[in-house]
Amino acid sequence: MDEFVKEQAGITEEDVMLDAENEMEDFDLSELSQFTTRVVSRAIGDPGIMTIINSKKNGKRITFANDVIEKLGDFNQLQIAFSKQGIVIGENIPNVGQHFPLKKSGAKWIIYSAGLVTEISEKFGLDFSERVSITFQKVEYKQIQESKLAIISIQ
Repeated sequence: MDEFVKEQAGITEEDVMLDAENEMEDFDLSELSQFTTRVVSRAIGDPGIMTIINSKKNGKRITFANDVIEKLGDFNQLQIAFSKQGIVIGENIPNVGQHFPLKKSGAKWIIYSAGLVTEISEKFGLDFSERVSITFQKVEYKQIQESKLAIISIQ
C-alpha cells in the first residue's frame, strides 16, 4: 500500500502487520492436498546442436545453435545434404543446389520447412509419435574445397 494512502487513512505499519498475521491464522492447513506428479531427474548432456521440431500444433522446423552457424560463417541461407554419418550443413556444399532461408530467433537459427522435416524424418527413421522434437548434440566441422561444413550425427 502506498505510504501516502496509509498516512491519509490513519493506517500504521503495526496495523498492516496485524492484518497479515490474522490472515495467516485463518488459513486452514487441513484443506491442503499435494500434487501427484513425481520428480524425474534428467541427465544434462552436451548442448543441443540441432533440433528437429515436428509439431502438428506449432509447425515443423529445424533449429541450429548459434555456435554452429557462427563457426560456418555469417550468412542468411543454408544448404543441407544427407550422408551416412548424418546431416551436412553449410553455405556452399559441393553438388548441392538448393538453399534454405535462415531466420534468427534469440540464440537459435531456424529453417521453417515442413517438407525438409518430413524428408529428414523419413530418411533417418525418426519417430515423433511420442514427442514433438528431437535434439542432436554431436557435430564435426570439415573444410572441403572452399566450403566449411558441419556434419551433425543423427543417432
